[in-house]
Amino acid sequence: MDQLSNTGVPHSNFPPHRPVDEHSKTGQPGTQAGHLAWRPSRATAGGPTWVQPVPEDVRQAVLSERPGCTGALSCPQKLPVLVLEKIFSYLPFSSLCRCARVCRHWHDCLPSYRRRLIQWLKEEQPVSYRAGSGWGQGFDSRTRACLQATNHPLLPVLTQLLQEQEQEQRQKEHDQRLKPAACHLLSSLVHYGLSQQRALIAQQTLRPIAIDWPEGITVTDFLFSPCSRWLAMLCAARASLFAAPGPAFLQLYGWGQGVWHKCQLFAGASEPVEQIMFALTPPETLLSIQGLDILTWRREPDTNNWYATLVHRFPPSHTIHTLYPMANGDQVVLTCRTQEAKRQMMLSCCRTGDGTEAETVTTPIPFNRFQGNRVNCTWSANPRASQLAVALARIHPDGVCFTNAIQIWRAGLNRSRPARWGYQQSSIAWHQAPIDAISYSPGGHYLLGMLGDGRACLWALDAQGQLQEQLSLAGCLYQRVFDLSSLAPFSSDEKQLALPCLLQEIQLCYSDANGRWHCGERLSTPPRPDELPGNRLKAVLLTSSGRTLVRKTQWSLDIWHRASSGSWQHLLARTSTMFHRFPLQACLLQPGDLVCTTAEDPELSLWIHRPNPLGQLVKITCMPLQVPVRGIDAASPDGLSLLLGTGSSPPTLLQLDLPTQEDTGSRAQSRFPGTVCNDAQR
Repeated sequence: MDQLSNTGVPHSNFPPHRPVDEHSKTGQPGTQAGHLAWRPSRATAGGPTWVQPVPEDVRQAVLSERPGCTGALSCPQKLPVLVLEKIFSYLPFSSLCRCARVCRHWHDCLPSYRRRLIQWLKEEQPVSYRAGSGWGQGFDSRTRACLQATNHPLLPVLTQLLQEQEQEQRQKEHDQRLKPAACHLLSSLVHYGLSQQRALIAQQTLRPIAIDWPEGITVTDFLFSPCSRWLAMLCAARASLFAAPGPAFLQLYGWGQGVWHKCQLFAGASEPVEQIMFALTPPETLLSIQGLDILTWRREPDTNNWYATLVHRFPPSHTIHTLYPMANGDQVVLTCRTQEAKRQMMLSCCRTGDGTEAETVTTPIPFNRFQGNRVNCTWSANPRASQLAVALARIHPDGVCFTNAIQIWRAGLNRSRPARWGYQQSSIAWHQAPIDAISYSPGGHYLLGMLGDGRACLWALDAQGQLQEQLSLAGCLYQRVFDLSSLAPFSSDEKQLALPCLLQEIQLCYSDANGRWHCGERLSTPPRPDELPGNRLKAVLLTSSGRTLVRKTQWSLDIWHRASSGSWQHLLARTSTMFHRFPLQACLLQPGDLVCTTAEDPELSLWIHRPNPLGQLVKITCMPLQVPVRGIDAASPDGLSLLLGTGSSPPTLLQLDLPTQEDTGSRAQSRFPGTVCNDAQR
């Protein structure tokens, strides 16, 4: 455990014990081949040592289970396995860690070290516990170097977990349906390690990374892979600044040896690329829509060559709307079919697990009693939960009343064919306006809907896909040209929601310990007598912890932060005018709740803010730029790369410099360095 002495995690909380093979629990404690090893920790001044024979709470639990016991050490050491397992089920996690030191018998009855690590992450580091699989996939190529720069104590654990994961993947490489693990331990620990490391950095520096970019080409769309190693961009030639871009084509770059390498793409199709999306399963898979074709791009092992394979070709009567790669390996395509002057929405499920053409099952989206009437249709997907929501609104002939319903689609809801996608439909009680937009919470347990009259509704999803209304709030603000999730975000634990009301106000909503939702604080910006006309909402960003909120409009950027006392404060405002060259931009860097903003004040500059250990929001970076960050999705999922540029300029990439041990300093500092934000900075 000496390796964990600098992590800032109390020894009573982090598992201070080596893992034990789940299949073999015999022999003496010690290091075994193929398993992680921990060394005993020395006592620290900051807290008690964990090396004690029998913790008092454990001893009391044992005595309560055996009335009349004298308390001799021989009694608890001879307790039956079933009795010990029952005792362990009542003890807190910190006591479980210390139970491993009592005796070999207790050690063997404890849950496996992996299970204890997962439990610790779930209880002590819930944000890291919910990290997606991309964090583990990008460890070897992206984040290992960052953790090595500071000799992070988790490195041996992560390296061993990576080896075990690669071995498991080799055993599954012939499976057609890959099942994601309930908790990606490697991803969770990588997220936790980077969060902890970033919290100790006093100042974050970024360096520009040049990429091989053709002249006269602009970017129309871009996407980082979940592991952050790959950057796909849709590009087009532009004859002049005011001319419309030509047909889009694909450019792909890969990260390696500290630079972005251009990948070679080999495809038989010549149709322009309309949409791109990285698959969650299997990794290193890119999907594209080209005309009526769905293509999958896979990398040739140990090269930068990517080859395209046709997944499915739709008939000419179809129009492809969008594509959603799901975590369970299904690729869901929404299309519209025109037949006999009628339009029918279709859901198609493709399989790309083995990289070859597979069966595609197409199912009509039933309108039921909606058939024969004018129907509005909107949808939202949650790839991690492998489900899709489709909202249908029937407009009555009088044009005043509406009938709203929401269908939840996922595999397993089709009772006759459980392997195929089916749906569960819920009727919505509100009839005064149609549902204009819907969006999922991060974990897929809630669905947010925005009605045409400005009412926001929040529903919880049960195991059967039925919706239960949790919250309803009138007077909300929604701009239809934007995705609802970018205007009304959730926190990563799905217990907090930010709903924009007036342009200057945001309503915060919370879920209590019983799962009941209620309205909390309403945040508002200070009055600005010189505010320009025509201002409109562009984005609302909420950090994963839910403690920092960013609101972006056409002419202003505002940041609120919740202090350690629990009160929200408006700390920062950056403004723009119609005479500035570049619009205001903001994005979030994960992990660590970092906020990036760019504005001309008076020169274009990038500011990065984050909370310090005292709960204050501090500015850790201020650097001049030639072009702003490219929207709210400009940061890679691991927060190490930042894309800059505009619609008419070539892309520029910034890379966060690797920290050193001197940069991280010590958590024991009484005063954290950095400029504390306050209203005087506006």
